[in-house]
Amino acid sequence: MQSAILEISKRAVLAGGKSQETLLPPPSIDPAREEWNAVERVAFEFGSSYDSYLALDADRQFFWGAQGEGAVAYVPSGNSLLVSGGLLCPTLWKAQLLEEFKQFALAQRKQITFYNIGEEDLPFFRQQSFEVTKWGEEPVVNLVGNSFSGKHYEWVRRQSNYCQRQGLTCHEIAADEWLGPSGSRNAAEIETIRTSSLGNRCQAEETKFLCGRFDRKRIGRRRVFAARTATGEMAGFVIANPAEGGAMWTFETFRHRAGAIRGTVPFVMHQAMQKLSAEGAERVSLCLLPGRGVGPAMAGDSWLQRWSMILGTASFSGLHQTSGLEYFKSRFRPDYQARYVCAFPKVTIRSMWNFIRVLGIMKIDLRRWFARKETVGEE
Repeated sequence: MQSAILEISKRAVLAGGKSQETLLPPPSIDPAREEWNAVERVAFEFGSSYDSYLALDADRQFFWGAQGEGAVAYVPSGNSLLVSGGLLCPTLWKAQLLEEFKQFALAQRKQITFYNIGEEDLPFFRQQSFEVTKWGEEPVVNLVGNSFSGKHYEWVRRQSNYCQRQGLTCHEIAADEWLGPSGSRNAAEIETIRTSSLGNRCQAEETKFLCGRFDRKRIGRRRVFAARTATGEMAGFVIANPAEGGAMWTFETFRHRAGAIRGTVPFVMHQAMQKLSAEGAERVSLCLLPGRGVGPAMAGDSWLQRWSMILGTASFSGLHQTSGLEYFKSRFRPDYQARYVCAFPKVTIRSMWNFIRVLGIMKIDLRRWFARKETVGEE
């Protein structure tokens, strides 16, 4: 069975016109996991949104197309199958893969919800009678011919230059470093920074499903860029996930240590973008901005999903400290690509609750919440 799955992914990659070299397994702590490696290949080659590579996270289950047309990564929740990453296969097989996955869900009497679908794939979902609703936009920075010069990028350069004057350096943690003692140390520092970042947020834990869970045993082709002080302490990091065969990279997780030099994260992002651009990458995604551009009704969309995004964005932006993210990301002058929720047969209160439950966003630390309310006037 596992060998058959691996062969399916090989045929899918070759059908996409890629060279045989793309079939080489990425560095991995446990290369014997054939299905994981098979999913990694199709996510790398055919993923086209920020969450495509999240198909590799431990909570995912996989549906493989009958004719070798790739995979769908999903999480079951109640009567719902929740999908991130889209249809991981060549375009010419997307219609068939979606139809097969729909029949798979119907046989189990499950609802389906796909998240972060781009406009180019909407015809496949409409042909299968999915309900299509806009739910946000994904900011994407163009790297082709971009030297980050000029007035538009003055803020980015200023943050980067300030950090360098303060002695910060940026380096990429090489793939083979994760295999030894240095990998354990780096992972521990990342976990410390990640955990401490919750200290001034109301959430009891980080958002799941649409946000990655760092695991050095599942790093695959992810790349980690870290800032270090003159004493060698990690001040911050950016985790970059690949998509579109490496033409696009997603800055899916970025954090800084409490008390780090101002501008640490934009410094690392700027340095990483320059390195990726020099290697030939074309774009960097800065992840979804939920609720952005949501408002006017679309023909056949879900009023329930649309209004939940409008009201939810307004209500939870302060609670989860997302109000400043859009402004921060805008300083990198991205283009904005619309993203959609595609549901079959439609969005319901129950399917939305299944989604919220998987995200974990309702797990609130009340002590932090009340402390934040008391200090909000000081910010």
